[in-house]
Amino acid sequence: MLPREKLILNGSEALSDDELLAILLGYGSKDEDVFSLSKRLINDYGFTHLFNMSYNDLSKIKGIKEAKATKLLALFEIARRISKKEYLNNPLKEPLDIYNFIISDYLFLDYEKLTVIYVNSKCNPIHKKEYSLNEASRVNFPIQTIIKHALEYNAYGIFLVHNHPSGDPKPSYEDLKSTNDTQEILKKLNIYLLDHIIISNNKFYSINQKRIILPNNT
Repeated sequence: MLPREKLILNGSEALSDDELLAILLGYGSKDEDVFSLSKRLINDYGFTHLFNMSYNDLSKIKGIKEAKATKLLALFEIARRISKKEYLNNPLKEPLDIYNFIISDYLFLDYEKLTVIYVNSKCNPIHKKEYSLNEASRVNFPIQTIIKHALEYNAYGIFLVHNHPSGDPKPSYEDLKSTNDTQEILKKLNIYLLDHIIISNNKFYSINQKRIILPNNT
């Protein structure tokens, strides 16, 4: 039974990863049919790596040209937007709100990155910026750049989010020190560090550990 027929009769959940991918790609290449191409992509990369590939990465894969690469990128971006759309206009009042808002940006990552969510006085997101974390910046976040953006966006406060690819979301000593140092610097500018969320796989850790208390006038 072909994947499309199987989907119609049994629903999309009945299809394997390579069958779903075959439907999405639609056709193969001159060297292999779409089913062989899909199986190879899943075996060699899986959705995990495909999800985080750039256009240049995808277009280097044998059998993936411009049309297929852009189709995959569009699908993955749709998935990201759907996963966060519910939270775009809602205040981020609890750690779970932050996690749900940002998790699509951290799916399947095997490297560390820092995201800063800039919010207004009602804790509604007004901007989001990503910053790479390397050996030199793990202990000290790029605070000067964060301050620059916070002032530019007229932010009331920020949430820090970063990931631990190791699988353990508990903060390290360096994580705690960076959080405290950042908080002290921002406090002098009347900008609030509202929480620092650490994500690892499907788990997260809130350094704040409590509900975010907003000012009475909000």
